[in-house]
Amino acid sequence: MAHSPTTPQPRTRRSAYAVVAAALVLAVGVGGAGYAAGLVTGADIKDGTITAADVRNGSLAYADLQPSAVQRVRPSAYTTTHSEGTALTEAPVAVVTLTLPPGRYTVSATGNVFLTGEGAGDAQCYVQAKRSLGNGGGATTVPAGSTYATLGTEAVINLSGRRKVALSCTGSAAGISQVLMTAVQVSTVYVDGVPNN
Repeated sequence: MAHSPTTPQPRTRRSAYAVVAAALVLAVGVGGAGYAAGLVTGADIKDGTITAADVRNGSLAYADLQPSAVQRVRPSAYTTTHSEGTALTEAPVAVVTLTLPPGRYTVSATGNVFLTGEGAGDAQCYVQAKRSLGNGGGATTVPAGSTYATLGTEAVINLSGRRKVALSCTGSAAGISQVLMTAVQVSTVYVDGVPNN
């Protein structure tokens, strides 16, 4: 039987298109689920086989690590300040102190040295931990007629137990104020580009 252009198409042809479209949707859906099921999970990885080379840089955050690993990665920093002026003499004065747990630290300190008398004044400061000096000290001279000079010092210290670390200063005709001392716990310290452990 011939169909005229105004005669509707048989229902079987429309149904065939719907069946083909549904089959395509089903195939894509099943294929996507198959892809997702094929992803590697943590259970598929043998412990200790993933290295730093296997992890994309910047893809991990502290939240992705166990707390014990974060403590080893994130350095501990300690800071103290002293803004009032402290007169300096020939006898060492502990201007600021920090109590630090055991570990290796880089310690830096700065302060403003000012005149307490006529003429020039000078100051020397060093980091001290339990009567042993760190490996750095700083000194400055304030010329007569000047307001102040900035003094800075750095040291690397190893503490076997909980200890007080002090910035101790001596001087003549000078005092020190606006002191800031910071200690950062580190695992490796580089001196002139060479590891100093």
